[in-house]
Amino acid sequence: MEGSAPGTEVVFERLSHRFKHIEPLVLVWWCFVISTLCSTASRFSADPPSLLTVGLVTVGSGGCAWFWLLSRLLFRDTQKLSRRVVSVVPIVILIEATGALTSVSGPGGFENEAGRVLGNAASMVCIAAIVFTFIDVLHGFKQVRSESERQFRVVYIAAFSLLILVAILWASGANANSIAAKWNGALLTFCALFAVFGSRIALQYRLRNPHPAVRHDAADGEATAQLAQRILQAINDEKVLTTCNLKVSDFADQIGEQEYKVTRCITGHLQFRNFNHFLNSYRIDRAKRIFNDQAKSNLSIATVAYDCGFNSLGPFNRAFRQQTGVTPREYRQSQSVI
Repeated sequence: MEGSAPGTEVVFERLSHRFKHIEPLVLVWWCFVISTLCSTASRFSADPPSLLTVGLVTVGSGGCAWFWLLSRLLFRDTQKLSRRVVSVVPIVILIEATGALTSVSGPGGFENEAGRVLGNAASMVCIAAIVFTFIDVLHGFKQVRSESERQFRVVYIAAFSLLILVAILWASGANANSIAAKWNGALLTFCALFAVFGSRIALQYRLRNPHPAVRHDAADGEATAQLAQRILQAINDEKVLTTCNLKVSDFADQIGEQEYKVTRCITGHLQFRNFNHFLNSYRIDRAKRIFNDQAKSNLSIATVAYDCGFNSLGPFNRAFRQQTGVTPREYRQSQSVI
């Protein structure tokens, strides 16, 4: 037992380290996904309710609050979560879970009445979350100059409106003989999966394209300038640069910084489209230096590609042509003529 203690401490230390490097936006997205999936699973649970059902209902409560919080992080100027904002979520979960469990388990009288009241309260909270979601998505829309950012917001609001239309306005409380009632389970499950995958696409877009205001604020900060120097110093390390399949998370670990801060610095302060654009730019510069070195003229293009960190020739050729306008072979021939 004594020998296992250090191992347990190492595991917890690693988990703590990874947790600190998770961006709040990603963490909230996972909470939303878990809540949505549990809520979906609870609809297919056995009757009478079991301990598993109670757990699914509890964890599955507050999906609307998690989605509002996710939308707030996607479209607000700041990525920081204040305690006041976060405290709303457990309150919503408590109201929704208590209302759902009371209405399900109460045989009659006061318990059913309490469940009805809490159910109405949960509905009001959900409506409020929907309203605030629209507000956060449209926040500062007139000041947005980027066309891609405007399109992103329009698509997001359209997809969210579609979910509201199907899940709440059509499927919820449908007449027993209607199509919506017959396909209620399938419709709600589709909406849940649509919300999960749609929010994942929105998350990936935001990670690659930080909020314009966030990008501007970060670029002016002394801390970001210092981080940029650390990033440039690390990428000029031959061992790091030539690491095959290098991901932004691995690179962030290399310099001991949070992944989302590294991404923002690269796309904001250093003005690259994304991490791969940044990485390939330095790798292609390395390849050009090799091609310019007459002592290495005997090296094949494939060897140069692998030496620069590419795991195949195709991506190397595409990245090289994108940056220089010519293929590696054409570039080498032009250098040999000179």
